[in-house]
Order: sequence, then C-alpha cells, then structure tokens
Amino acid sequence: MIYAAISDKGGTGRTVTVANVAYRLARPDAGRPAQNVCCVDLDLGSPTLGSVLGLTQYERGAPRGVHDLLAGRLSPERGIRMVIDAWDAWLQEGRNDVPRHQAGYGDFGLLPGKLDGGDVLFPAVDEAVVATCRAVLQPLVEEYDIVLLDLSSGRSVVMEMIAHPKLRLPVRWLVHHRWTQQHLVAAEGLVRGKGGLAGLVPASNIFFVRTAVHAPKGENGLRDQWIANQHKKLTRAADKRGLGNLERVLGSVPADPTLYWDERLILDSEVAGDEETVAEKSTVQEYKKIAQRIYALKAG
Repeated sequence: MIYAAISDKGGTGRTVTVANVAYRLARPDAGRPAQNVCCVDLDLGSPTLGSVLGLTQYERGAPRGVHDLLAGRLSPERGIRMVIDAWDAWLQEGRNDVPRHQAGYGDFGLLPGKLDGGDVLFPAVDEAVVATCRAVLQPLVEEYDIVLLDLSSGRSVVMEMIAHPKLRLPVRWLVHHRWTQQHLVAAEGLVRGKGGLAGLVPASNIFFVRTAVHAPKGENGLRDQWIANQHKKLTRAADKRGLGNLERVLGSVPADPTLYWDERLILDSEVAGDEETVAEKSTVQEYKKIAQRIYALKAG
C-alpha cells in the first residue's frame, strides 16, 4: 500500500511526520507487527527527508536519486536497487542519537531525492510519465508492506502523477496541515479547490493529519480557556470545510519544541521514565496512533 503525504503550504511538519511515523511502523507496537517500510523523497525542490532521519550522508539527497528515475536518466527498474537501508546507514553514522535495529523490527528503506533537488521534471503528466512512475513504484510495493511518499507542498505535476488513474497502484492520501485558520483554508483549497485532490481521487482515499496542535496545560487559567475556545473554533471551521470528520483525521501532532527547532526523529529513550524530558510523550503517542491507523487501513 502507498501513502502519499502532501500539504498545501510549507512548514506543516509533513516531512517530520512522515519520518517519525515510518520509524514507528518499522517497529512492533501494541499487538501490531512491525512493518517493512520504504520512504520515497518526492519533495523534488528540497529533498531533505534524509536530514530529518538523521542520515548525514543523505541530508540533501543522493548523487543519484528518484529524480533521475522519473526523468528517464536512469532506468526505472534501478529504483529498487537504489533504496538505502536506513538501519545500516544509521549504524555507519557511529552516533548514539540514531536508531538501532533490534530483533523483530522490520526493514526500513529510503529512496532519496537527487542531491540538492531539481526543477520540474516534465511539463505535463502523460501516459509515458505515469508508466515510468509505475515502473519505479511497483517493485517497492511488492518488496515493502508500506511505501510512504513525501511530496512537496502545493499542487504539482508529481501530485497529478501519483493521482493519475492509470498509475493503477493502491494509493491513500495524507493531507497535512497546521491547526490554524490559515492552514485550514489552504488545505481546503488543496483538496477541494480547482484542480484539487478531490477531483482526481475518490474522497474515501483522502485522510488528514493535523500538526502543531497546542493543548491546554490543565491549569484552567485564561490561557487554557483561550486554547479550548480556539480548538472549538477551529473544529467548527474544519467541519464546515469538510476537513473535520474524525474518521478521516488520522492524528493530531502536538506543538513540540523538538519538532519545531530540530525537525527530527524522536526516540523512545528521550521520553522514557518519569523525569522531565525535552520531547513530549504525547508526541510519540500521536505518532504511534497515526502508525496504527495506517496499519489498520492497510489491513482493512
């Protein structure tokens, strides 16, 4: 199953969420078996998924990446051989702040973008472009349980390519947006505006991920009251714009300082125990929840 992560605006935490959810999926949790996961960096202008994963060697992509496959500079069949084993790459980092493979974990692959990104690969999406894309993705779908695509923000030819009916691969869409009025407007435009996603794929295949969601501190003071009122206001606005059906909202990622400043994976060691930590435990729980929902969708 393919899950395509998109957003209408930058700064939604889309790439950070993709990385953290993929990491959670590759590990067993709460009765859910570990999944073999592959991430594909399709943020063509800024392929920095490797940076979020903490892979220094691939922080801006690789010398040969998915760009070269889609543009026809390399045979699409080479794509599966270009996938990086993230567990091995983390081991080569030789640092203590990166994940370690353990018994029972699934495979974790990364098909990187081209080093430093690139321009639009083709002026329009035709059958030849779609056929090339299918030739790149089909082996990944056969090799991995879940394939996560990180697309660039806004409408793009890549979005049209993945949404094309002749791709003939199972794709569900994860629309990311910050929990603000401005981002609700942008998300509605991406999904239901002219040329939007809802006009390209069935509505049943579109889901939402809310990010940078502030929670009350439980002090029942003026600030908590204001945040609670904002949640009510935004919930009504999301429902009005067709973005608020809880069945379609896979998760709400908290506004966590480790995500805002570091934009990286959050490891269990950072939230373990009862002592105060930098990362919020609720953030890890939300990533686990999203991973569980994705697994359930695949299983269903």
